[in-house]
Amino acid sequence: MAEIGVGARVETVDGTEIGRVKDTTGTAFHVDAPRHFDYWLDNDIVKHATPTRVTLLLGDAELDAYKKDRPNDPDAFSTSLPEELTRTWWKAES
Repeated sequence: MAEIGVGARVETVDGTEIGRVKDTTGTAFHVDAPRHFDYWLDNDIVKHATPTRVTLLLGDAELDAYKKDRPNDPDAFSTSLPEELTRTWWKAES
């Protein structure tokens, strides 16, 4: 696989463009996603890469499960509040 280049277009295997590479580390790359929060993806989900284009092994519908807040972060990207933050404080615990 060629080195992933900053500015490269990132697309899913089904052809959806999701953004551009904003930064890279040895094992992950930062996606600048227009009109969405930016996120990191691991290099091991890349099907093919050139300095100008990155194609993922995943389809658009599968992508959310692989987004990360930081490179090498074992926790997935947080798309909702944890349950303990969504409970109302005035309800007694059962």
